[in-house]
Amino acid sequence: MPFIGSPPEPRVPTWRGVWLPLLSVLLGVSVALFAASAWLDRLLASGPLPSVWRVLVYPPNDAAIQTLSTAGQTVAAVLAIAITVVAIVVELAATRYTPRITEMFIRDPVTQAVMALFIVTTVLCLWVAWAYAEPEGGASPIPHAGFALVMLLLTVCLIVLLPYFVFVFTFLNPERVIDRIRAQTLEAVLAPGARTASERQAEAVRNIEQLTDVALTSLENRDKTIAMAAIDALQGIALDFQPARASLSHDWFEVSGPLARDPDFVAMSEGLLASVSQRKIWLELKVVKQFLTIFNEALNGSRDVDSLIGIRARGIAADALARGSLDLFDLMVRFFNSCLRAAINARDVRTAYYTVHQYGMMAEYALTNGAADRAVAISKYLRFYGHVSYGAELPFLLETVAYDLCTLDELAFECGSPFAEDIFQIFLKTDKEAEGSVQERSLRGVRKAQVRLATFFLLRGDRAHAYLIHEDMAGEPAEFLASIREELKREESPEYWEVTDREENFSWLPPERRSRLDEFFAWFDGGGT
Repeated sequence: MPFIGSPPEPRVPTWRGVWLPLLSVLLGVSVALFAASAWLDRLLASGPLPSVWRVLVYPPNDAAIQTLSTAGQTVAAVLAIAITVVAIVVELAATRYTPRITEMFIRDPVTQAVMALFIVTTVLCLWVAWAYAEPEGGASPIPHAGFALVMLLLTVCLIVLLPYFVFVFTFLNPERVIDRIRAQTLEAVLAPGARTASERQAEAVRNIEQLTDVALTSLENRDKTIAMAAIDALQGIALDFQPARASLSHDWFEVSGPLARDPDFVAMSEGLLASVSQRKIWLELKVVKQFLTIFNEALNGSRDVDSLIGIRARGIAADALARGSLDLFDLMVRFFNSCLRAAINARDVRTAYYTVHQYGMMAEYALTNGAADRAVAISKYLRFYGHVSYGAELPFLLETVAYDLCTLDELAFECGSPFAEDIFQIFLKTDKEAEGSVQERSLRGVRKAQVRLATFFLLRGDRAHAYLIHEDMAGEPAEFLASIREELKREESPEYWEVTDREENFSWLPPERRSRLDEFFAWFDGGGT
């Protein structure tokens, strides 16, 4: 067994595997057409033709030879022009997006059919011109049928040229290329038994990495639409793969051989590789790592791309939970944690803000779909990264975390979750990181979120939980509390006054909850409980 760090041995195609079949097909088709035309000439020689057909099939020999010579030159010239134009356009597209375009284009059956048509027509022109002469003694018929066949093929070659160029430019549309790569990945997963599991794994990995290359190159060229299409395709691969799981053998899920030497797996310990194999999530892990690569590249530059990654990752998590795949859901939890860490380290507050939003909605989905314990875990992670951002002097993110934890806790109490109290306690400790420091007084957004939750409890008649929030806030200066109350009372619009993806105004309260503010703040003045 080769050392795990060694590169995989390259698979070089042999001439027997590539050239011989292709040459055999082209030569066979040319010979078959020439033989068919000779056979047809023998049939035509047995009886007279109508005058109309005789003009087309029986031209003068000199004119026919001259026409065939010109036809051969024309087809060869057109073929050369077509190959030159197509090669330039394909290579430009491959350079801009991914080298895979060239391979896909060459393998496409339409391209192969058109090129074969031109080549066979050229060869047939030469052969028929060579045979088009008066035989001595009239031993064999003149190849009139061959001449008619050549003219037919020449006409088809010229007519098909314009539709073929339309096909080429349509084929090279980057979004269509992305769709083809996605479809080919699923084909690689479900390939028949003629290919080994290792070969199918390699094909799937290569396709996934090509989509990542498309996304990264598009980001460099500021073509965010294509980058987003590649992200959608990566999510599509992860989702398309799930229904096929039951039909796949154990070998497919094993991380060994060439797959273990993949750059995304080669640094993993043997125990971790065994764990990934046991949980059968190597393909999803590969997709997640590509998401992280694109996410890191887009930080502080293409925030809408990072926002889309969060949305698509949440979609994978929701699908995993719907299918009962907790291992995959937990993987997506780790993904969001990694994204938050990367955004905080890059000091990209806006991206972290959007990521927290998607992470919070993921927790809400888990809470209402049979995985409330995962919602509790996500709440702890959100609070942790809120504190990390606060320590990195990015306090706005902690306010965002507090607001999302408040929303999650409200949902937990509304649906009667047994984990509602756990989430509530996590929420109460959101501001504890800064206790005892001068920064405590600047946690205005966290306190607003706590007041917001208190009004929720008061509206439900749950004064006990509202009073726990009061006790947590009791040490704040009276002026600070009064300013918070006035701000919450004053805010009339639920929409934020700037254009954002969330469009939420954290300081807005519905009228029925706003009416409970005086009752809550009266406790700070010694009012009854």
